[in-house]
Amino acid sequence: MRVPPFYASPATWAVHIAIGGLKEDDAFAVRSKAGQVIPDLFACGEVRSGICGVGSIADGIAAGRTICA
Repeated sequence: MRVPPFYASPATWAVHIAIGGLKEDDAFAVRSKAGQVIPDLFACGEVRSGICGVGSIADGIAAGRTICA
């Protein structure tokens, strides 16, 4: 990009987050409102624990190891 014209657009922060809300078991399987396991649906990270940051990353690692075992 060496030849004008140059165009720019302002960048802003946007928050796209879902913390908590899903019910799951110790094997990360998501459960329905009736408490039944929803086949092939797993949760990890913020959507599971409600904790942002390193804790949710560690939760994702643990989930991967558990689900793939």
